Amino acid sequence: MLHPISSLKGYRLDSVDGEIGSVRDVYFDCHDWTVRYLIVNTGSWLLGKEVLISPHALGRIDVSEESIHVDLTREMIKNAPDIDTQRPVSRQQEITYYDYYGYSPYWAGFTPWVGMHTAAAAAMPAVEPAAAPSPGSPEDLARRQREDIDYHLRSAHDVTGHTIRGSDDEIGHVGDFLVDDSDWSIRYFIVETAIWFGKEVVVPTAAIREVSWDSRTVYLTIPRERVKNAPEYDPSAPRIEAYERQLGEYYGTPAGRA
Repeated sequence: MLHPISSLKGYRLDSVDGEIGSVRDVYFDCHDWTVRYLIVNTGSWLLGKEVLISPHALGRIDVSEESIHVDLTREMIKNAPDIDTQRPVSRQQEITYYDYYGYSPYWAGFTPWVGMHTAAAAAMPAVEPAAAPSPGSPEDLARRQREDIDYHLRSAHDVTGHTIRGSDDEIGHVGDFLVDDSDWSIRYFIVETAIWFGKEVVVPTAAIREVSWDSRTVYLTIPRERVKNAPEYDPSAPRIEAYERQLGEYYGTPAGRA
């Protein structure tokens, strides 16, 4: 099932032996658009300390109770390696974290999460490549060098508001993300537009050509008109699975498995 990431913020997390806190934000991998950690505020339990919870440990999401089950004990979470959630997470910190919990590292090879995004990208219809922003200039080279060494994890909060450009023109801004709870891949992002009288539409992450973190801009492989004519997003609709089927038919991407 798809969930807007914004709707998960504030959800209670229940470990096998008690409540551990609430979701504040998520970290996702900007290379394959998959949620790698929930950022959890532990409240009074650990004096407000924030911890990271990997999707490896996540169980059922209860929308009616606004809660997520975590297959860990409070003691395990309490003794996990400290990671400052106010700073970028390094690969070395992730290695220490994964070693502690005994998880197979997602960066070591194929995972179901990476496979999902690859399949979606392969299903996108062929389109003419968009013009790259001034390649070859000293400024462009410096920007790319900075982005090559940048951290690969981004928070949903930080990316919300980024400008979205189609292959031919600006479209709007990132308003939210739709994440699939079966594999925690970010399947779509919600586009907030002003040019279409506030209409909200959804675009597959497989349509992203590149992201400039310096200029806070997402570049797509598809033109603005194709996005404009996409099925309108209605957050109040009772059956988001039906909407996802519409999106799959429109964009030619795999339908959801809700």
